[in-house]
Amino acid sequence: MGSIINAAYTFSNAGFQGTHMILKSLKDSAYARRATLGLVAIGFLLDQANAYLSDEDEDGQLFYDKIPDWTHGMNAVLMLPGSSDRERADGAGLANSADTSVRLFLPYGYNVFPYIGNRLSRLERGVSNERTALGDVAVLAFNSFSPISGQDLIHTITPTIASPIVEMATNKRFTGAPIYPRYRQPGLPDAYYHTSGATQASRLIAQRVNMWTGGSYAESGLVDVSPNSIDHVAGFLTGGAGRFIGQSANLIALTLGEGEVDPQDVPLLRDMYVPPQGWWTSSLYWDRRRELEAAHNQARRYEEAGDPVPHEIRWRADLWRNSDVRLEAERLRRGTVGRRQDQASAYLLLNRAYVRAMMRNTPYSSESIFDGLAR
Repeated sequence: MGSIINAAYTFSNAGFQGTHMILKSLKDSAYARRATLGLVAIGFLLDQANAYLSDEDEDGQLFYDKIPDWTHGMNAVLMLPGSSDRERADGAGLANSADTSVRLFLPYGYNVFPYIGNRLSRLERGVSNERTALGDVAVLAFNSFSPISGQDLIHTITPTIASPIVEMATNKRFTGAPIYPRYRQPGLPDAYYHTSGATQASRLIAQRVNMWTGGSYAESGLVDVSPNSIDHVAGFLTGGAGRFIGQSANLIALTLGEGEVDPQDVPLLRDMYVPPQGWWTSSLYWDRRRELEAAHNQARRYEEAGDPVPHEIRWRADLWRNSDVRLEAERLRRGTVGRRQDQASAYLLLNRAYVRAMMRNTPYSSESIFDGLAR
């Protein structure tokens, strides 16, 4: 069956062999077992050090704690505090002089052990809870050790040839990272909605196709896709070499056109040097908004039944019932918030209120063991 499986799921044979070698080394070598415990300790200490080094964003949350979980699962992350020497406008319209981070890609299988330490540290700091941490480790372990893996069932069973279609439909790469911004600005065509890493060529193609099919900068045409989707498909068809060539051509175009060159535009460097991403702010907003709305509905059902509302639901429901937070969220939902700066203010209002409420009602702390040592 090996050749059939490998034909449907590219590199599955390499996955079988790699998992076999890791498990064999852990079984036969005491040194390997001690090394994995060392990796757990390194993951714990690295998370604590990053929490110590990171500054807080405007909403009171550490820049480090805004880095998506899938980044920690596949990389060793190190914060560079105050390393941004210029104001950086994020995708939500806010401008912050913020920390950046350096990340180093970890090998499959062995990446699980420092991730365990990372989750234990986040438990100690109150950033996560036991159920979430256990689920995170279980998902990463499956994706790292299974030769056929994915972020969920549909991604796992999808043959490689159909992966781009499923990934774009669900907006998830195989790592769990979004392909294009998760939440689009109301009234803005997809062709004009992209991350800072989208190439100049894909932006031009997306906008031209949108216009040729009846769209404009304000309306979607018959064919309206994000530049990130074009880059994603091109990368799948041409592989790593094609992505490198495309990124190099984009860098040359920016340089010759006297455009501003960002670290995210430089091949190889873009994978290691990562400034705060604009979509982190808006993504957290929408995730928290859904969480608060769900808590409000749960609390109402408890109250209708005459039962006491659990504390973890109560404080979220009370926050959602706050008139200012709910009003701004409703305006965003209806698309009545116009300017990007107004949208950014609405994002910040809920995010700041959420962080403050979380700090009052959970053991969340931005401090690490290194803060105690410094004192």
